[in-house]
Amino acid sequence: MATFSTLKALLEESLERYQSARTGEEFDRIVSLTDELTSLIDLTDQPDAVKRRNGLLTAMVLLDVWDIIPPVDLDTLPDKSAMIGDGLGTYVVPDTPIRLSRIDEGERVGEFLFDETTIRTAPRFLAGLDSETTAETGVNWRAELEQFAGPWLPATWVGSIPPSFQKDIWGTPLWKVVLSVVAGFLLFVVAALVSAALPVARRGNLLPPMSKLVYCASILPVLVLFHYLLTRQINVTGRFADGANALLAVIWFGTLAAIFWNAILAGAAAIWSSRTGSGDDAGDSLGQMVAHLIALIGAVWIIAYGLQSLGFPALSVLAGLGIGGLAGALAIRPTLENLIGGFVLYIDKPIRVGDWCEFGPYSGIVEKIGVRSTNVRAMDRTIISIPNAQFVNMELINWARCDQMLINPTIGLIYSTSSDQLRYVLAEARRMAIAHPRIDSDTVRIRFAGYGESSLNIDVRVYAQVTEWNEFFAVREDFLLRLKDIVESAGTSFAFPSRTLYVARDTPRDPQKTSHAEDTVDKWRRSKEFPFPMFSKAERDKVDNSLRYPPYGSPDSILDGAEMASGSEPLSTQSGKPTPETGD
Repeated sequence: MATFSTLKALLEESLERYQSARTGEEFDRIVSLTDELTSLIDLTDQPDAVKRRNGLLTAMVLLDVWDIIPPVDLDTLPDKSAMIGDGLGTYVVPDTPIRLSRIDEGERVGEFLFDETTIRTAPRFLAGLDSETTAETGVNWRAELEQFAGPWLPATWVGSIPPSFQKDIWGTPLWKVVLSVVAGFLLFVVAALVSAALPVARRGNLLPPMSKLVYCASILPVLVLFHYLLTRQINVTGRFADGANALLAVIWFGTLAAIFWNAILAGAAAIWSSRTGSGDDAGDSLGQMVAHLIALIGAVWIIAYGLQSLGFPALSVLAGLGIGGLAGALAIRPTLENLIGGFVLYIDKPIRVGDWCEFGPYSGIVEKIGVRSTNVRAMDRTIISIPNAQFVNMELINWARCDQMLINPTIGLIYSTSSDQLRYVLAEARRMAIAHPRIDSDTVRIRFAGYGESSLNIDVRVYAQVTEWNEFFAVREDFLLRLKDIVESAGTSFAFPSRTLYVARDTPRDPQKTSHAEDTVDKWRRSKEFPFPMFSKAERDKVDNSLRYPPYGSPDSILDGAEMASGSEPLSTQSGKPTPETGD
């Protein structure tokens, strides 16, 4: 009470001096005194956005009430008869609903402040008082402080404002409302022009987030200046001040959220630009996903904090999401499954962007591993989009990870083929496979496999030392043609399946070729070079890589075994040869 009376007297003196000399120092002193008066009011339960307005409004009401009610004898305080309850916790100003309550916790514990009840009842009490009882020397504090403006606005200009523009609109004179709207419009136009003129990095995909970041950052100083004009120069009050402050708070926190969002994306874009050509496209996809997730979480919390400052329990709602987390998780379960599937694809790395793979009935080149789905370019050049949760659980065949490619035909010879003819075909086929420069000689397996319905079956399993489609098809073609030549050179032929019953003679065997094949096998026996079950080491070393490939007459044969330069169809768009262990 004593502090309030002292501050009231000091405020009256400062207003008189300010009327004669509108200086910044005196203005700051008046603002400081009103802030001190406001600090005597318990605003703990008031929303942050309206604390100052409610405190200032209550302070003006109390100043007017103090000029009307009989003077309070400060020497008689505290008056126990005016205390509520048995203790000394609450004091009521005589003949008024104005109450001072002791603060029992926090930084101001033990102090007496005008409590929440005073904030609600004091305006109604003032409205019910007889205006004739106002002291002749009293000041109409509400009218005085509503018309009060900062030193940037000359007193002569304020004094010349027509009475029609001094009318109260939402607790603020009309001229202040008009001036605030015009100032806000001009400031934001200037901000738009300045942000458009600022240089922005224009490298790759860095432009969109950086340009938005620069634009949002240019809004912040405009908001600070506009808030300064409203509170320190135009000095808006009442519900208009509430609305203006709430609007500024919404724009402020919305801008901060946009700055956070674009800053995260701009930083991520800079990292992606520096990693161009790194080959880790799956890592870049995961990086984009994580960056968007971090940006989203940060922006949501900034907006929630802003709403909390306006009196909305946004943070409590976010905290309460933990209670309803189960229902939320069930609602977004497919999205979470796809998100987790994307993480699994990145961590396990069964495929990478650019790999040729088979999955289910489809095959193609992986083009993108996204947050929700993986895109594969199929053989017909269409895009197949598979949800990550489904894709990660499929059987994936990654052709880009193979270090060699399998040639595995089964050939059938006619039943009239003699045993030595069969041995000749087997031996020469193995010799050819071992000698072939593009066949892995250590993995050659060409064996008589069994008796088919209409053929003597030979199982062939060799590995071509290639990792590119067109080259594999060329090697396989060459191998099969050489295999056909061996069969024909043995005097036999391939069988064909048939279920038709017929009476006919088989084509007679060529006596000369038959004799040659049988004599050759007999020679192997006599010279102890019979290549069954395996070739001797000396024979393997003799024939290893001895065939000419590409064959004589091929345009590429002059390259002496160099790889063909055209017709490339790699299994992966990534450079380098993958290894079965790491795929790197």
